[in-house]
Amino acid sequence: MTENKMKTLAQVVEQTGIGNSTLRKYLKDFSDLVHTEKGPRNTPMFDDEALSRIKLIRKGFQKRQSVDEIRTLLAARSGNIEAAPETPKEQFPQGIPNPQPQRRAKREDPTMLKGHTHQEPVEDPRLW
Repeated sequence: MTENKMKTLAQVVEQTGIGNSTLRKYLKDFSDLVHTEKGPRNTPMFDDEALSRIKLIRKGFQKRQSVDEIRTLLAARSGNIEAAPETPKEQFPQGIPNPQPQRRAKREDPTMLKGHTHQEPVEDPRLW
């Protein structure tokens, strides 16, 4: 019988390249899908299954997927349908694009100070 070797938080950080605080955030956000055991001093201990799920979470965020999309993917892999979020598949009707944040226009007049939109432009070129 082979025993599943548990890895400490530091070993997982070193092996995956994910930062300590990021890894702890993943554990907080996906605690129902990434199972850990408590080790010495109450630190999380990871098995191979938890390690592969953490790598999957990382890849999801690198692909700019939302938490709900990653949660659905993890739930589908584990067969745990109840852990998947109950969100509608389409948030916006067909033909309406997702709203994008509007960027602020660049200042066209270099004589205006930042934040002072009510200021009149300065005519004297020696001031700038």
